[in-house]
Amino acid sequence: MLMFAAEDVSEFSVPDEIDYSHVDQQSWGLYAPDPSDAYSWYVAEAEMGNETVIADLGGTADSFEHPPDASQSYDTFRHRKYMQKVRRSGEDDTTDAVAERYAEWACQEVSTARGQPVDTMTIYRMYQPSPLDGDYDGLRKLTVIEWDCAAS
Repeated sequence: MLMFAAEDVSEFSVPDEIDYSHVDQQSWGLYAPDPSDAYSWYVAEAEMGNETVIADLGGTADSFEHPPDASQSYDTFRHRKYMQKVRRSGEDDTTDAVAERYAEWACQEVSTARGQPVDTMTIYRMYQPSPLDGDYDGLRKLTVIEWDCAAS
């Protein structure tokens, strides 16, 4: 690849035949053939007595509103990937253990931070299609899991 770039900016000539089988096997899989047509972020909502609060957890947003940059709600790339596992686990009724463990952890974190027990924890995925024309609409609020903290 370096030789091809050098050919473009100098008088260097690339040989007619290159004996390397991987030169023509580059992939643009991140962008094609199916680039992402939407993005999402997560919101954790805790019910405690007569109060409903947005939980302040790493990897979740602090409101249901469209953030300026949804990627900023994730601490790291690994956290974003983990939240995808939580979401997929919550979508599959037979293997929802990851979503359940996350909801249990969220209950404990909020209970400790607020100093009172959490009744229920609901994890939402906020789904925003990425429009071609730049006008956002169609924000969807999808329930990943609703967890009874008192029962766990």
